[in-house]
Amino acid sequence: MPYCNHAIVPHLKSENQIILIKYKTEIEASLSRFRESKNLTWLIYPLCLMNKGLLQKGNIVTNYNALLDENSIRNLNQK
Repeated sequence: MPYCNHAIVPHLKSENQIILIKYKTEIEASLSRFRESKNLTWLIYPLCLMNKGLLQKGNIVTNYNALLDENSIRNLNQK
């Protein structure tokens, strides 16, 4: 999803339940103890909402900052 940059993505509980039922087999098949390439991610929810026309790409601007070291933390105040 091109707009998903650690941004807020709304979820509808009722739609999530429909997705869980509709894709139960695929979701259960993707489960594993450790992360693998076969695992589905939370993106299944907004993608399904977009396909139904319930979610559209927005113009929300986000800024993700990885706090890797002291310089990264100091740089937060300069943005």
